[in-house]
Amino acid sequence: MAIALKIASPVSTLITVCGALLGIHDWFSKRSREPEYSHQKYEQYPESSSLKQGLSTPAQKFVQTDEDLMEEAMDELDGWFTIHENGEIDLKVADNLVPDRKGMLYVFAARVAYEANKRESPLVSKKEVMDKLNMTEGEARVFLSKMGDFLNRDYDPQDKLYDIPPEEIKAELDRREVLEAVKYIEGDRRAPA
Repeated sequence: MAIALKIASPVSTLITVCGALLGIHDWFSKRSREPEYSHQKYEQYPESSSLKQGLSTPAQKFVQTDEDLMEEAMDELDGWFTIHENGEIDLKVADNLVPDRKGMLYVFAARVAYEANKRESPLVSKKEVMDKLNMTEGEARVFLSKMGDFLNRDYDPQDKLYDIPPEEIKAELDRREVLEAVKYIEGDRRAPA
């Protein structure tokens, strides 16, 4: 009997540890699978309707996938822009936004268009920002420099942007910062410092 008790304690500990490890493995394997969404959700945007429930908290963002964050951001900006079959973007609320917020909305829409296979790249050039949003070169330069926390740049921000042709200065929305960018577009947060 004493031998059985000596063996039972380590065995039960081993079974508990194995169960915990299997649970952790299962959780990670579910998180690493391909997301369960189709690009058709993007193609139907902005006609889809959503109930505004606010954006995720920092703790919720920690466990959400990039796709979850992107879908949440798209729901939040439902109806703010239209993406046409040829990849062209029409901003529906541009008149109500200051140039930096309008630029961020355009960069966000370019990311959505890219993920919906309507655009070849999520990168937006300074020239495109100037042409599509009627920004001056100075406004476009300020936009690209101020929004550094939200953007991945295709150029070195230390370079003098005066010396680079506008079509070569490109940036894209950083998917990890998509919810913060949405808060900025909606006016719920200040510009990056």
